[in-house]
Amino acid sequence: MDDRITGCAAGATARAARGGAELRAGIVLGVGVWLAGLLAGCATAGVEPQAGTMTAAPRPVRLTIINEATRAWHLSFLDLDGLEVQQVRLRAREQATVELAAGDYTLEQALLSSSGTRESVRRFPLRLKPGGSYNWTLATLLSDAASLRGGRLAARD
Repeated sequence: MDDRITGCAAGATARAARGGAELRAGIVLGVGVWLAGLLAGCATAGVEPQAGTMTAAPRPVRLTIINEATRAWHLSFLDLDGLEVQQVRLRAREQATVELAAGDYTLEQALLSSSGTRESVRRFPLRLKPGGSYNWTLATLLSDAASLRGGRLAARD
């Protein structure tokens, strides 16, 4: 007998050597185990992760906020349920960069008085696209007229 026979075939061969009814039972069992192993191997052999099927993490949105006014501003980014996601407070002539997940927000923008109370509060919807880069300019009527852009959101390339 070949000493290189291993696994299920070796078990079937050993049982077959016992003779008679055990021979038939051993062969059937050995073939059944071998066939089950073969089918299991075939069933899993073709199941491999396909390239490109895994989704990459969404790229954050970069928002640069530029305060061109001589007063401070307070901004709150709210999700669609009204919960605050992020807030930014900018002093006069200050600039900040914020990273947010892409999606729909409500932006609450308030001009701050010298005592810190909120004035001229505005709320409006805001949609940020994945991987986008935006500039948000804050200004008042007393800001430099050349830099006044009406507080509009501008996408950068």
